Amino acid sequence: MKVHLVYFSPNGTTRKSVRNITESLVGLEIIEHDLLSPASRKTKYNFTNDDLVILGLPTAGMLYGKVSEVFNCIEGSNTPMVGVALYGNGYYGVALTEMKQKAESKGFIMCAMGVFIGQHSIRNQVAAGRPDDKDKAIQVDFGKKVYEKVVIKKDFRLYQELKVGWSSSEKFNEIISHRIVCPDEYSLPPSLKTKEISMSCIQCNTCVKHCPTNAINIEEKSFDLESCIGCNACINRCPKRAITMTNDYMNQVNDDFALQFQTRLEPEIFM
Repeated sequence: MKVHLVYFSPNGTTRKSVRNITESLVGLEIIEHDLLSPASRKTKYNFTNDDLVILGLPTAGMLYGKVSEVFNCIEGSNTPMVGVALYGNGYYGVALTEMKQKAESKGFIMCAMGVFIGQHSIRNQVAAGRPDDKDKAIQVDFGKKVYEKVVIKKDFRLYQELKVGWSSSEKFNEIISHRIVCPDEYSLPPSLKTKEISMSCIQCNTCVKHCPTNAINIEEKSFDLESCIGCNACINRCPKRAITMTNDYMNQVNDDFALQFQTRLEPEIFM
């Protein structure tokens, strides 16, 4: 059995998590498919029932990012899958049930799922440094359970019922409720994604390299806000911290988020 890591990880926490899980898959060939770039999502990836796919995606109440493109480029044939979702210590909404539904429509069998916490992509003080050592230990142990269940026993059934990850805040629960009844992909209006590049920019192209939609013109220091998905990889990966959000409303919302979600949440595993 070959293990394929398939992930969309603008800020790196999803990639780190799926890699941690594979540390327990001793003796198996590990193949990575990083779907961050637009070109990578134009390639077709076909998997057989002799493969194991570990799919990692971030969440924002529902799955976040270029979700349709990710699922359009992968195809299973009764292929066992492990689903991994990352969220920023607030809520993961219906991301697990959505991932399972989309994966099974593409020929995969969801055998196990885990929802983990990564440093928040907008307010970095929320879940700072996560996944940390404690998270990694849980992820490695999850990998051991997957190895025993899926690789050794060939048990592809998912026994536990998936949960909706509701928030402790009624305000943010309204967002999740909206996501449930609105199946469109997560998207903010362009006016809420405004950013600027300061004179500190050294044009190293780090932001361009990690933008999943080619939305940055570094020479003109401008953004295609229609293409931008608001993942903030450009802000978080800039070595000079030269990129900042400029929308006052979004800054206030995210400040509120940071105040609401200080209590440490822990990963959840479904086998």
